[in-house]
Amino acid sequence: MGSPTATVLRKAIRSVAAADEPAVTDRELLRRFVEDADQAAFAGLVARHTGMVLGVCRRTLANRQDAEDAFQATFLILARKAKQVGWRSSVANWLYATARKVAHNARVAAERRAKREARAATTATVPPVDRMTGRELLAVLDEQLDRLPPGYREPLILCYLEGLTRDEAAARLGIAVDTLKVRIHRGRKRLHDALTKGGCALGAGLLALAATSPAGASPPRLVEAIRAAAAGKVPPTVAALAKGAAVNGVMKKVVLGLIALVAVAGVGIGLGEPRVSTAGPQPEKAMPAKADKDRPAEKAADDKTRVIAGTVVGPAGKPVAGAEIISLPQEAGMPAVVGKTSEDGTFSVTVSLKNWSFLFPRAAGLAPDQFLIPSIDTPAEVTFKMVKDTPIRGRVLDTQGKPVAGAAVAVRSIQGFANDSLDGFLAGFQKRPADGYPPGGKWSAQLNPRDRKPAEGDPVYAASTDKDGRFTIDGVGSERVAYVYVAGTGIAATQVVVLTRAGFDPTPYNRETLEKIKSPYSEIGFHPMLYPPDTVIVAEAEKPIRGVVKETATGKPRAGVAVTLRERRNHRMPDLRATTDADGRYEIHGAKKADRYELSVKRDPETGFIGRTVTVKDTPAYEPITADVGVTKGIVLTGRLLDDQTGEPMPGFVCVGVLYDNEAAKMRPEFDSPDCYDFAPTGKDGMYRTVVPPGPVLLMAGINPTGGKLPTEARYRMVRKDPDYPDYFDKHLSGFRSGSNTVTVIQGQWCKVLKLKPDQAEVTFDVRFQRAAEFAVKVRDADGKPVSKVVVAGHTSRDWGSPDTFESDTCTVYELDTAKPRFVVLLEPGRKLVGTLTLKGDEKEPAVVTLGRPGRVKGKLVNSAGEPIANTVVNLGYEHRPADEINHLVNGDWRSTERRIETNAAGEFAIDTVIPGEK
Repeated sequence: MGSPTATVLRKAIRSVAAADEPAVTDRELLRRFVEDADQAAFAGLVARHTGMVLGVCRRTLANRQDAEDAFQATFLILARKAKQVGWRSSVANWLYATARKVAHNARVAAERRAKREARAATTATVPPVDRMTGRELLAVLDEQLDRLPPGYREPLILCYLEGLTRDEAAARLGIAVDTLKVRIHRGRKRLHDALTKGGCALGAGLLALAATSPAGASPPRLVEAIRAAAAGKVPPTVAALAKGAAVNGVMKKVVLGLIALVAVAGVGIGLGEPRVSTAGPQPEKAMPAKADKDRPAEKAADDKTRVIAGTVVGPAGKPVAGAEIISLPQEAGMPAVVGKTSEDGTFSVTVSLKNWSFLFPRAAGLAPDQFLIPSIDTPAEVTFKMVKDTPIRGRVLDTQGKPVAGAAVAVRSIQGFANDSLDGFLAGFQKRPADGYPPGGKWSAQLNPRDRKPAEGDPVYAASTDKDGRFTIDGVGSERVAYVYVAGTGIAATQVVVLTRAGFDPTPYNRETLEKIKSPYSEIGFHPMLYPPDTVIVAEAEKPIRGVVKETATGKPRAGVAVTLRERRNHRMPDLRATTDADGRYEIHGAKKADRYELSVKRDPETGFIGRTVTVKDTPAYEPITADVGVTKGIVLTGRLLDDQTGEPMPGFVCVGVLYDNEAAKMRPEFDSPDCYDFAPTGKDGMYRTVVPPGPVLLMAGINPTGGKLPTEARYRMVRKDPDYPDYFDKHLSGFRSGSNTVTVIQGQWCKVLKLKPDQAEVTFDVRFQRAAEFAVKVRDADGKPVSKVVVAGHTSRDWGSPDTFESDTCTVYELDTAKPRFVVLLEPGRKLVGTLTLKGDEKEPAVVTLGRPGRVKGKLVNSAGEPIANTVVNLGYEHRPADEINHLVNGDWRSTERRIETNAAGEFAIDTVIPGEK
């Protein structure tokens, strides 16, 4: 008689053998796992998809352990959702999307930090790297695969990324082989066209490049780890990553916790805490300066100040006397009351230009209609029209229901909408799909998160809770969205989304959100809970974190060093920081309990210390965490960004990637997590300074975008490879080979491989940008008359970018390439005239394009029974990306609140601006 162990083993072998048969669908394996507790069935499912999932994670994450954690977390999410979802015959599509999401979360935080750094140190008003979102951090192949319709994507995943034959894939999907062949053909064609437009060659070799390990070569230790996790033995790192992925979106930072409290308390206690983020859907435009006169500002005696005069009127247009004029710095500095209005509502103030600051009026019962930034695009004479206010009145309680006294409450962001109404936002919020985001606003103001108490007067958009935990914040305005941040002694910092609509009941919206997050695709979206203006906020107990920062070589403490808690795998965790004392000690308050904690020390280019990140595990209950950080000196890399033709400095940024064969980064713990890939911005003099490890590194540089004006950065050539070191660059994708031989995206528009020696303390290297060739295009209407002020997309060599406006009747197309035809789309917004042209690069200058009337599409949306489908958003997509960019400006999409095409009660819709001749 066999032993129990042998019996279990034979059963497992039989289950896995059955799982290897393509005729056994993924859905059937999940059913066995759920209904029969068949762990071997789940192991067989894991074995089927290991190669594909691990490949996705490795292509996104440079660190091997990070990739394996993401890999395990993907299957852990599948195990947890196995009971919740009506699965299809194959889960390859779901696993592919989830793996991309989980792995991508690890890259989002660095990009956001980089954008904030670049914004704080330069005068540009847009983030670096072509105004891209998180998508640029994904491999081009994965990006284009993800854009394919699911019916075309899944056969490619199964046949190319998982190595199934066509017969096996057809059996797995439950379709005929001929049907599968058609889908593969069409999927490859679409993928080929998309990659060719982006500059990548397509073939079996490119798809094979993504298949980093075949499905049948599952690493046994990883499969066993997943089986253990599914059975409940989850490593803390994987649990934290799975938890973070389950609630995080490409642009969001949101928490979905305290569900039990929501069920008990009902209205007012939401579930989640979205944090202000620059990675999500952006406002459609910056808040305008509504000036009476656009004359140049009067210059004060000091060039670092300026005088601004104007009038403040109320909702009825009458002057508002005694209104305070507030200056609120966006970064460092304290708010100040810089003036007051006279009896006729007029004012004149002198404001500093040293820091970016908001300028706005404050008056009882009212709120400003705009937040001006005097250092950019603000006229010397303005009119503020105040709007009605809806105060935010709330109460902060702990998890025991007791009031929290003395907590600091502050508004960190305000969003406004068209017609001063939340109707569009709420309609879009309800219509967003499971993998979608809430709509963006017409404008937004990101406020200084620091102390808001001016030297005189009341706090600005801030308050402290009283003994009953109550607070009131005035001046946000009615019909707006506010991100409210709460912090205090003994509690974890938290942030909630408040809608300032009197009597607003968030219950139906939050109920729908709870349903949306049940979908396996919700991990790709953004699903915050909403709070009313009269609300209750529940604060968790804090988890103290303390430690010492010291130099590893000498053991000496490092004083005055900022230590940041920024857990990239757990977006419930707020961004917190502390500064070390004379003994190198620090203590962070306000953290939330988690499975793991990630603490970072940034590079110090003045002293030469390199940045480092350490991760520590949780302790029982709310016992303090101890996390010491050892740091060492790297190599200071410095130089200037210059125009190669004129020698003039070019404000911009650099970042440095550690190449795959860098032994110093592999061998020394102090070099295993440098922050040199984070942007190092220059000043106006073009000087940069950063700290990097020794060994092979890739220096990348870019010029600051100009934000809707003529594209300064596009006037220079794109250098995406170093011809002296071709082996460091991927042959198909626009990336370099970083740690674990992962392809990492090249930032900016120039790069150079540097081989740095350990004994070098400082290295100087100047970056010279070469001018790109320019090609003139004249714009005419149907009568042959010049057309000025046109919006143009596709005029630069960048795959990702935004349209720019040319004021004259001639626009410029940059860096044409005969090997890559350029598709350009032009729009005259006033008359809605459109035109397109394709430039092959060998045309005679100038080309002439004629704009004409756009096409118009009318239709009706019905269900299978022929009944109309009402109130549904209709999106329009084009074959070429420049056409999509122009279409978004004109027609919007489901994320827009101001421009969106929807069906009426009869299911009818009309699209008034369609680009003729474009598929």
